[in-house]
Amino acid sequence: MKILLVIALVVCTGCQANLFYADEPKPQLEQLTDAFRSYCERAKSRTSQLGQEINQYTTKLKEQMDPLAKDLMTKITKGADMLRERIEVEVSTVRCALKPYIEYVTSPFEKGAEYIRESLDFDSKR
Repeated sequence: MKILLVIALVVCTGCQANLFYADEPKPQLEQLTDAFRSYCERAKSRTSQLGQEINQYTTKLKEQMDPLAKDLMTKITKGADMLRERIEVEVSTVRCALKPYIEYVTSPFEKGAEYIRESLDFDSKR
């Protein structure tokens, strides 16, 4: 029995076993790596929270802006229709005012074209 006790004592002292420090302390590089990984995980969670908040804000903003955009589009459409109608009236007024001048300028050309057409009319000469 004494022998077993001596062998156990030799084994424990030879191994330098310490029951209080079962885990060896981590090297500094490993501690630094663990700290960096935990920082990255916290940053990812903060980024995802920020992304969710941004999505909520954009959804709220879109809900508020949709009626305003529709109202603005109806106003623009009405304004464009009124402008088109006014332009059509103005163009027809200008066309009516210019009609005598256009006829005066184009009538000599029409007479000349008629004369050339009659002089080149081969069907009537046959």
